[in-house]
Amino acid sequence: SSDLNCLVGESSIVKVADFGLARLMKDDTYTAHAGAKFPIKWTAPEGLAFNRFSTKSDVWAFGVLLWELATFGLSPYPGVDLTEVYHLLENGYRMERPPGTPPEIHMLMLKCWLWDPKDRPSFKEIHFLLENMFEKSSINEEVEKELEKTDRKPPALPSKKNRSQETSDFLNDARSSAG
Repeated sequence: SSDLNCLVGESSIVKVADFGLARLMKDDTYTAHAGAKFPIKWTAPEGLAFNRFSTKSDVWAFGVLLWELATFGLSPYPGVDLTEVYHLLENGYRMERPPGTPPEIHMLMLKCWLWDPKDRPSFKEIHFLLENMFEKSSINEEVEKELEKTDRKPPALPSKKNRSQETSDFLNDARSSAG
């Protein structure tokens, strides 16, 4: 799952989709056939090692998506060869907190990247955690405060009122410039 698999609907509701796997899943688990190809940098360890996927594998990919969003679209595991990703993960490596990212968001990423799928949060828990973060403080202010510690400039973040149209415009611009 990458940011290209994010579908934005009415009221700025974002759905993460990978139709290739979604239509094949039964009982919340999918076992891929031998030789199946996956986007390594977004795939949970159990997917890489055993071709087994579940909603907890999607939680892993969501954590990577959060990292992509926090880095304004950088490719995950920068400088790491695809052949090394699994070994790094197995040895406990997790991507660092991107500059300007509130620590709470990085903690959520780390929870999404827990080795054992049973230990990862559910999407319901993730929704609760994110909603709580937004209610606790203005995420815009938090990001700006973090970015002040670095020399990076954030893109203009839409106000809550204008978020739907501005997000839609942003995504349309991004899609047209991507190709």
